[in-house]
Amino acid sequence: MSVFPQLERIRNELGILASFGDAFPLCLLPAKYHDYVIGCWQGTGFGHIDHQGNVRSCSIAKGSYGNILEIPLTEIWTEQLSHFRSLKWLPVKCQECDNFCGGGCSASCYGGGMYAPDEFIRQSKGGDYEQRICA
Repeated sequence: MSVFPQLERIRNELGILASFGDAFPLCLLPAKYHDYVIGCWQGTGFGHIDHQGNVRSCSIAKGSYGNILEIPLTEIWTEQLSHFRSLKWLPVKCQECDNFCGGGCSASCYGGGMYAPDEFIRQSKGGDYEQRICA
């Protein structure tokens, strides 16, 4: 059984507001499951600082936007991460999409660099990813 029907059953039968804490691209999910996905706030609402002071948009994201031992965090957040927050790095179809989910999880695309669309979006051209996610 897929995770989304299970979340729906938990919510409907038990009254528990369960959700999936990963940022799937909403365009690949049926609308009835949109409320079960929490969007990602990486680089816009939170960031990650590792044990060496390197700042990333998320704990699993590649690359670093700077190091707080060398550059003030406020400067990294306001200047280095501003391009990430602009969302201009997203594919045009994501920028224009009515769902406005932020393109899913950019960190899921390990080979795509710091500004990469969600792996499901990258692979969805002609694929059956909606069926795989929601089956």
